[in-house]
Amino acid sequence: DGGAATALATGGAGNITLNAGTGGITAAQATGANAELSTTGTITLTSDGVVGSSTNRIQFPAAQDDVNVTTSGAADNIFLNGLGALTLGTIGTTGGSTVDVTSTGADTLLTAAGNISSTGGNVLLVATGGVTVNDTFTVNSGTGTLLVNADSDGAGAGTLTLAGTGTLTSANTTASAVTLRAEDIVLSATSVVSATGGTAAGVNVFSTQAAQTMNIGGAAASATGINLEDAELARFTNFVTLTLGETAVQSGAITVTTATSPVAAGNIVINSNSGAGGIVLDDGGAATALATGGAGNITL
Repeated sequence: DGGAATALATGGAGNITLNAGTGGITAAQATGANAELSTTGTITLTSDGVVGSSTNRIQFPAAQDDVNVTTSGAADNIFLNGLGALTLGTIGTTGGSTVDVTSTGADTLLTAAGNISSTGGNVLLVATGGVTVNDTFTVNSGTGTLLVNADSDGAGAGTLTLAGTGTLTSANTTASAVTLRAEDIVLSATSVVSATGGTAAGVNVFSTQAAQTMNIGGAAASATGINLEDAELARFTNFVTLTLGETAVQSGAITVTTATSPVAAGNIVINSNSGAGGIVLDDGGAATALATGGAGNITL
């Protein structure tokens, strides 16, 4: 892009299609203020090499829609950035390759409007103004870890939303299998958050606003911040350990109201142990405040 303008633009609705061999599709300039590709049509990138890099991402202008990327070789990582709101189509890679997509600028939304997958590399979706997975689509990191950060600048404007049957899943075996960071989380009645790898497979729910309260369980959202009502908690369908609140970081109180773990054998860990942090157990005067429903451990 010469450091001053878009590298390739149609100037209208024409589609952009790039097909590369093992040399990949790269950006000559470091990640900055100018896009590499721009169109109101569809962008399709297919490569037997890398697409972008961690320092030189392939960038798109604000409101770019329908970006599709496929790589096929080992370590053929994908690094993309939206200079504002960005909508992804199908993003896929194999060979243990990473998928790393960011959306920068003030309060910008990153939307998955297609399936996003890696067979074994880590998948990272990071935005300043929310991450949305649309109905019917799945983000699957295979045996890699999955990180979604919907409020990466910590400004408090980022909600993670799973619409319809939107799904986040990982078969990674570690405690970091699935990590969700957001100002709030909204899960539809048919959405899924899943860590299927067994061993120590964890799902972590961390607020990007450490001093903000979190509310777990109950029938209705009661405050700003992360509120996981009973129906939303039930969308966490697989895990060995579910961790709510980041240890040594979360200072806002976490209130647990008549909550039962959606995985009876799963462990529940709740952290609000920084500064004035605390945990409130509310049994509603009629039921247990927190139960696993089985043999899972509870650690507060």
